Amino acid sequence: MPDSLVLSTQIEAAPETIYSFLSTRPLLQKWMGPAAANCAPKEAIPGSRATFEWTATTPPTAVTISILPGPTVELRHDGLTQAQQNDLTPGWQYCLSQLKTAAINVGYTEAIPAAVDNYIRAWNESDAATRAELLSNCWEEEAVFQDAMGSAAGRTALENYIAHAQQFVPGFQLELAAPPEHCNNYYRFTWIIRKPDGAVMARGTNFGQLSPKGRFQSAVGFWDKA
Repeated sequence: MPDSLVLSTQIEAAPETIYSFLSTRPLLQKWMGPAAANCAPKEAIPGSRATFEWTATTPPTAVTISILPGPTVELRHDGLTQAQQNDLTPGWQYCLSQLKTAAINVGYTEAIPAAVDNYIRAWNESDAATRAELLSNCWEEEAVFQDAMGSAAGRTALENYIAHAQQFVPGFQLELAAPPEHCNNYYRFTWIIRKPDGAVMARGTNFGQLSPKGRFQSAVGFWDKA
């Protein structure tokens, strides 16, 4: 007797972002891949649920994807035999993992340019109050910074760490060398330090994690070898 396959996953993304991946064909294809060709839109409740006719089965069956509190995404594929459930489970599990990655990446893609900009500006800012404000926009309160020169546990410690660096090399300027990259909540970006005369003093890469709020949760600075 036909039954239902039910799978779910929690996604740390805004419900409207998740729904956009259910309601827009190019975004549907982004996480579903070629299988999206089997999904014919049937019914939708904006921001809440989308139902498709799954044309790969005979007769066609129904797939409903719901956005529940959490937010949790529940996929329900109705009208399947046990054999069909066994066959489709791995594919749907993979699709849900792709949906999770795609939806989460939207937030990080939007957040990381501003976070890096505030971070770079904080390193170049000589006024302590302004530097503290810049870091509050991009650095979590308990985030830890580490590089070859030392470490700073927490935002206040990083403020002091930057101040000491400015005293050690007066007038240096930190520059972003290339656009930042990320994979889910992991990021990296390359940087250059210039002396007051414009000569390059050092190059390196920062690597770490972003918090769900899009601020730095950790940072490790790697200095390139001369």
